[in-house]
Amino acid sequence: MSRIGTILKTSGNHALVSTTRRGICDGCTDRSSCTYDDPFTNATEDMLEKITALNPVNAQPGDHVEFDLPGHTELSLSVLIWVVPLLGLIAGAVLGAYTHQLLSMDRDSATLLGLVAGAAAAFAVVIRIDRKATGDERLTPVIQKVLSSSPPTASCSTPSCSSCPGT
Repeated sequence: MSRIGTILKTSGNHALVSTTRRGICDGCTDRSSCTYDDPFTNATEDMLEKITALNPVNAQPGDHVEFDLPGHTELSLSVLIWVVPLLGLIAGAVLGAYTHQLLSMDRDSATLLGLVAGAAAAFAVVIRIDRKATGDERLTPVIQKVLSSSPPTASCSTPSCSSCPGT
């Protein structure tokens, strides 16, 4: 799902984008009367997040842009973050339940122990993958288009210059 933000600064082929945090207002019935409704004029610092994005459209500071993760990256990351720990919980609980005699424990205690161990193992896997993927540009959002540009800041003394404001 595409997001909208404002370019704060650029560096090479990357841009720092300020945008509202996701999920804060989703499903809120009182959204129109809240300061979250206009993220660029009323947002406080705790409502905003700064994201580094690839800048193939050469957006400049002050530009409002649309950006998103490429392809099905968001779906893949969601599966990693939600499904892997869930599978760890289930596998650990099942393993604990079936090995309770080997552990000399009652079935409920062994199931709980397996559940905790499975969750810990799954989270360790997720954390390891996250650390390994740090810096992978395939996981970096890409600016898709400039929605509105900032006004030109150059000043000219030539009255016929077409790039100067007001000419």
